Amino acid sequence: MTKIIIYSGLVWNGIWSHSHELAKGLAGRPDNIVKYFNVVSIKDTSRPNLCETADYKIPDKCNLEIVRHGKIIDNFGILYMIYTQLWSFFKFFQLRNEYDVLIVYNVYDWLVFFQAKMFGKKVVFMYADDYPELTPNILFKGYLTFTTWLFTRFSDTVVCTAKVLYKKAGKVNNEVYYLPNCVNMDDYREYHCDLESGNKNKKFIVGFLGNLGKWVDIYRIMLTAKHFENDDDIEFWIIGEGERYYELKQLIKKNHVSNMKMFGYVSHDKVYQYLNQFDVAIIPFIINKISNSVSPVKLFEYWLYKLPVIVSRTEELKQFTDVLLFADSSVTMTEWIQLLRNNDDKLKEIGKNGFNLVKYKYNWKITIMIYEKLLRRGD
Repeated sequence: MTKIIIYSGLVWNGIWSHSHELAKGLAGRPDNIVKYFNVVSIKDTSRPNLCETADYKIPDKCNLEIVRHGKIIDNFGILYMIYTQLWSFFKFFQLRNEYDVLIVYNVYDWLVFFQAKMFGKKVVFMYADDYPELTPNILFKGYLTFTTWLFTRFSDTVVCTAKVLYKKAGKVNNEVYYLPNCVNMDDYREYHCDLESGNKNKKFIVGFLGNLGKWVDIYRIMLTAKHFENDDDIEFWIIGEGERYYELKQLIKKNHVSNMKMFGYVSHDKVYQYLNQFDVAIIPFIINKISNSVSPVKLFEYWLYKLPVIVSRTEELKQFTDVLLFADSSVTMTEWIQLLRNNDDKLKEIGKNGFNLVKYKYNWKITIMIYEKLLRRGD
């Protein structure tokens, strides 16, 4: 029996993530007992990853426990970070005999990392982001550069979701594996509705799903939508929030773009209702160190719903040349949308090719089996 703690730095009832699916998948296997470590929640809804905003039930016949704090703090800040670090450290000390493996995502949590190593636990580091690039603060960037190296160098196993991260990690650790993001095929079966009856007489929807972070080219989205503003049969839907959410709202207002709808944050169990209405999906990233180091979960969710996807040519997405449509400007994105809109056969063909990739390769059933093999290496 393998006893596992997953510590991602996210609350269970916040944004659905790689860590949540991993917890569910591993806990669904008969030889595992899994604890998902819930960080301290906050009331500030602008950080849904730390805010209790949805109710995700634990599946039946699943050896999964959520370790909760119980207290809710008003806002995120330095005091919150210090308090969370100290509480997590002492809570992990209490749980020291209740786990064999720590799977950790967040490189802020070095106290927990060291404690696990000190007690001889196996540590698996989920290397999913170029953490230093996520902050503009030079001091904090230096701190995260060091802690990222620390986690990468001294973890027993490093699982990288992007090829750029895989190359970096391989320079300091021999137990490094490339395992990109994926999707749960059960989501399609559970949330899918009749596409034929659901899409009759509706507009052609170009959709974006996900976090509107600083790596998202909101100007490209706006300019592309502006091109179609006199066409009553096409709309652009934005599902999600993030640091550029209100900036995009102001951009739409300033440029009088009338064919864009912004829905804000949508919980995981409802997001597929929107995806089911998309005709084309977009991932308009600005090319930088952050976007080049990311395996976007939204890509696999788009493919799950058989959507053709127009993307920026990031390092991670270049490998999918035969399936994706590359556009690094609003002009090229507009051309692809026009082509797909007027060619239903092409639209369905590209969408089907993406669906086959998640069906046979990029899904959680396969990923969990690989994780189990990694967890048992050396046992």
